[in-house]
Parts: sequence; C-alpha cells; structure tokens
Amino acid sequence: MNTPNFIKFSILAIGVFGFAVISSCTKDSAEARYKPISNVPCDTANITFAAVISPKLNAECASCHAWASANDPSSYTQVRSLASDIFSRVSANQGDPIFMPQGGQSWSSCELQQFKQWMDQGFKQ
Repeated sequence: MNTPNFIKFSILAIGVFGFAVISSCTKDSAEARYKPISNVPCDTANITFAAVISPKLNAECASCHAWASANDPSSYTQVRSLASDIFSRVSANQGDPIFMPQGGQSWSSCELQQFKQWMDQGFKQ
C-alpha cells in the first residue's frame, strides 16, 4: 500500500472507530438503568447462582449460548468469568449493538439489580 492510501485508510479507520465509540454512549448510565423505578420491592437478599441467576440465564440466553444452560455443570464457572460482559450487554439500551438478548425484551430493573448484587456479593453459588 502506498503512503497516501495508507494515510487515507488510517484516517478512515480512526473516524469509524471514533463514531462507534461516540454513538455507543448514552445519557443513562448502567447505574441509572438498574435502579428501582417503582414501589414494587425487589428481593436482592441472598442472590445465588442456583436460585436466581441460572434460571434467568437458562430462560433468556441458553437457546443461543451454551454457557447459560442449567444442564451444563460448567455454566457457573463460565458465567462467573463472563459476568461483567453479560451485565454490560443486558443493561445496554435496546438498539445498542451490544444489547442482549438479541430480539428479546430488556431485563427488568429488578433483574438487573439482582445480577449486579450477585456480582457485588461475590458470585454466590
């Protein structure tokens, strides 16, 4: 590749990357999106993988992601290692390219709180 084309390509690549970074920003932080929005209590006490997290992932994610299957004995380890990424995706706004579940409904604010609480409390099994 000659130098003028390389420079044009570099500028284009930087522009596309910059646009992707800027367009992925939202006014709402993930913190704001998982705060309660009603007076309905959200049970965040004693959130465990077996009781709360695994059933939700099995219902919402297992059809596309093997690591979410409740039948997979290694799912806890895999989900734990992916927890931060999972949370980023399920708490993203619909329409955001990283939003999960694709084609599905957003998790409720309670479900987001529970997942965050599970991470914050040390990934209880």
